[in-house]
Amino acid sequence: MEIQAEPETLYSTMCAHIWPNQKLTVESKYMKKKWYVRNGQDCDAEAGFEKPVLYVTIQRKAKEIITFGPVAAVGYTPYNEGRGKAKEEKLAILFFCLTPPGVQNFQSIAVSLDWVDEKALLDYSETDAIATELCHVIQEKNEANPWYMWLKTFARSCEVFMLPRLQANYERVKGAPWKKPMKLTVRRPLEVSQSSGKTPSTSAGKTDKGPLALTAGGDDMVIEQEGPSFPTDDEEGPSLRTHEEEQQIITSVEPPQPNASRSRTSSAAASEVKFSRNFSS
Repeated sequence: MEIQAEPETLYSTMCAHIWPNQKLTVESKYMKKKWYVRNGQDCDAEAGFEKPVLYVTIQRKAKEIITFGPVAAVGYTPYNEGRGKAKEEKLAILFFCLTPPGVQNFQSIAVSLDWVDEKALLDYSETDAIATELCHVIQEKNEANPWYMWLKTFARSCEVFMLPRLQANYERVKGAPWKKPMKLTVRRPLEVSQSSGKTPSTSAGKTDKGPLALTAGGDDMVIEQEGPSFPTDDEEGPSLRTHEEEQQIITSVEPPQPNASRSRTSSAAASEVKFSRNFSS
């Protein structure tokens, strides 16, 4: 299945910055626990939601459940279950959740696709709007549009409604409003004059037609594999894949050699100019 690139919005940029940040988001893994989703209008009537929103419920024990939400974003990532020849790749669903007052972090919940509680969804399908729709999508068995993608699409449809809640949650956790991370900016490298070997002026109104160079303006955070990676130890249970990426941008500019008959510059005129900066996701 080909996944189309989604447009970047303020909401998605905030999620991409907050979700993988371990100082802001606490991850919890329930890879061998039953789970299902419900409508937040029923789960949290006091919140006064104007439309259905996702809440995820985990069955921790036979008669004990725990609910997280509202869900701000949904992602997925492969993980390995078992060891040796019994090792098998499966899919985990990731829920990025806002938290109620008194909880000083965001929550990232990881569950296994194999452990969705279809019986619970059916029980709630008569009264719960989200459970009803999800049951319908699961029964269709559309390989081109898997049911877990419906969860992701539904979460994105709530962006405008959820944006002020996400901003308020961040300000409560961080103590300050969220600011968009700085990005790479495009600038033109300086060139060495052929006649004198001096660096030309870069005053306003003058443009250089030389090649473009990327220079660092700050760090960007992105969600890899449609959600952040969640490493776990094999001794404790299945391990989700980790993904670390280091970007290095080096721009090398070779100034033109001056004419031998007119050159009055030192050997430094032919030196190499480099701009480098490392970025870590």
